[in-house]
Amino acid sequence: MELSIVDLERYPLDRLDSPAGMALVESVRAQMARDSGAHLPGFLRPSGLAACLAEAERAAPLARHSNNRFTPYYRKPDPSYPDGHPRASAVTFAVGYVAREDIPPASPFRALYEGEAMLAFMRAVTPGAPVWRYSEPRGSLNITVMRAGEELGWHFDANETVASVLFRRAAGGGRFGWIPDIRSPGDPAEDAIAAVLAGDTFAARWVDPDAGDLLLFRGRNALHCVTPIEGEPPRLIGLMSFDNVEVAPDNPATRELMASPVSD
Repeated sequence: MELSIVDLERYPLDRLDSPAGMALVESVRAQMARDSGAHLPGFLRPSGLAACLAEAERAAPLARHSNNRFTPYYRKPDPSYPDGHPRASAVTFAVGYVAREDIPPASPFRALYEGEAMLAFMRAVTPGAPVWRYSEPRGSLNITVMRAGEELGWHFDANETVASVLFRRAAGGGRFGWIPDIRSPGDPAEDAIAAVLAGDTFAARWVDPDAGDLLLFRGRNALHCVTPIEGEPPRLIGLMSFDNVEVAPDNPATRELMASPVSD
């Protein structure tokens, strides 16, 4: 069941050691090295997309909607830093999350995330580093619901890599933008980040995926955002999170996002 929703003719996750599988891995590795991410159009087969969309529509009423203001690091702004510094600056996190605990065990999307084939694929396309499913119990697997006016401001992820699958586009907005590897472990690049928050986005790259597409994205060091949603219906997307440590450190802001009251 774990691969039943994937177009295995185009994306042979079940035979990564075949010529087609090795070609896929090499192509994705090259994209990841160049762009900190990869775009795989038509990752879901039509029947798989239909199943995931139906599941997301059923789950949408369970979404915990938030409208918070955090720094790009998912922290409360620190007034000890000067105005304009990214650790003192807040961006909007307005989004609804259906947490992993609210996604049924029989879900085909959950089966994809929890199965060994997807994990093996993620390990194959990110060589030289360990890859684990993200240990945060609620944030590891989500369906996000973004309604008109909701957005995700420029931010970094708490985990290493996210594999997102779009189930339904919004009427407008909802573009995904990122700046590859703006920071590194040895260079926090706070001046460059402050410039982006002030509106200097000339280095940003943008993608507007179609339903059924997969985006792989290394968001720990690539600043990224989702532009405000316009109109109805809400944007629905599934997020599978992976990390390079088996047990991730606690992040209170992530816990706060996931624990927001269920929306009416």
